[in-house]
Amino acid sequence: MWGGFAQFDPSRIIDLPLVARRSNRGRNDVRQALGLPPDDRLVLLSFGGFGLSNFDLGALARLPGWRVVSTGQVGARARGGGATDEIIELDEHALYRAGMRYEDLVAACEAVATKPGYGIIAECAANGAGLLYTSRGHFAEYDVLVEAMPRYVRSRFIPQADFHAGRWAPHLEALVAMQAPTRPRVDGAEVAAELLVRQVGRRQ
Repeated sequence: MWGGFAQFDPSRIIDLPLVARRSNRGRNDVRQALGLPPDDRLVLLSFGGFGLSNFDLGALARLPGWRVVSTGQVGARARGGGATDEIIELDEHALYRAGMRYEDLVAACEAVATKPGYGIIAECAANGAGLLYTSRGHFAEYDVLVEAMPRYVRSRFIPQADFHAGRWAPHLEALVAMQAPTRPRVDGAEVAAELLVRQVGRRQ
């Protein structure tokens, strides 16, 4: 998922595998450890540092066939935040204290609702979660990411109107019905580190 290198000598460009955080735990193991329902279909709200101050979690209270998982950090920024029968609010700090990492939570869910960014796309690809995404306004990498992501992960766009109104169900159903692409290599960090070690060795 890259672009903008047309001015460089192609022989000097190395296309790395995805750099991604990978869960080492099974889905059932993560759900049991975090008290998540073992059989329900889960969609994770993942917005990192992006504000959700104008988003009403209550709009998702009757999402047929799905339950929404949100971390306390997200819920605190959203109107109507808090746990209900349909919305599961997790304490992100408690998650880490339990020995879990965010990629484990991604792996525990069928889908992630987010705005496209390299990290969350790569994590969905590495951990087998579908990606329900909406627009994020002016963002230089947006077009590059959206064009590339179907090669690596099941993905579906949800318009802002549907997103804020809680009309997620048809989009989620279409998402999980998609055929998953071949799981990509996600050892880009290791490959990059090895290349750097070799480069340093040549200079010594």
